[in-house]
Amino acid sequence: MSMKKRISRLLGVSLALAFCVSACFIPGRSFASPVSSDPDMDEMWNSEWFEINEWYDKTDITEIEGFRFHTDKETGLDYSIFLHNSSDWDLTGQLYALNSVDWTATRKDDSFAAYAHGFSAEYHKLRPDFDYFLRIDSEYPSSEGYSILVEATPYPLPKGSITSLKAGRKCLTVKYKKRAWTSKYQIAVRQKGSKKWKYYRTTKLKRMIKKLKSGKKYYVKVRSLRYYNGQRYDGKWSITKSVKVK
Repeated sequence: MSMKKRISRLLGVSLALAFCVSACFIPGRSFASPVSSDPDMDEMWNSEWFEINEWYDKTDITEIEGFRFHTDKETGLDYSIFLHNSSDWDLTGQLYALNSVDWTATRKDDSFAAYAHGFSAEYHKLRPDFDYFLRIDSEYPSSEGYSILVEATPYPLPKGSITSLKAGRKCLTVKYKKRAWTSKYQIAVRQKGSKKWKYYRTTKLKRMIKKLKSGKKYYVKVRSLRYYNGQRYDGKWSITKSVKVK
């Protein structure tokens, strides 16, 4: 290799190395060291965690303190923030979404307040599977405490809708529309002249009901079920349809 080519290659490698090093110091790069743009936000990194749908109790109050929580991965949830104040001083809450190491890009919701020995409730649309910081400000420190609850409640389930109902020999087959946030579908079947419904559950969009009586008329309706946090949430029943079994 000639001396000229060696010098040219050496200059090229040097320029590439200089570019890589300088890029590490460009603000906002993912591999750059995070620097807080607001000194008041430093407590976000060292605050305590609490769980969704569980009360968090504080036995005393400092002038400024903060707590972090993580929203559930499930979609279709409404979130409410409850603050119960047991102290003689007013409390102010501020909610931040921790979506960036640059606090200038951190979204801050409107403040809400719980007055002395009072109670407040705030509703917020929060993103699923996301970190949030709840900052509490008090006029003065207090030996009295307060409680926080971030509660998640599933959206109301859409009303059921039967798309097809066909009779077979001592059976019937029902089909229904897919509904958002549904864990299972519940089918109710009742023979004409009887007041008692018989219930069936399935995750599929089609269900055959067997062991029925030939020549009898049956009524059918469908609804969605959702299971969340140990509770069952029911959607509204579809319009009831009827069919005569062969």
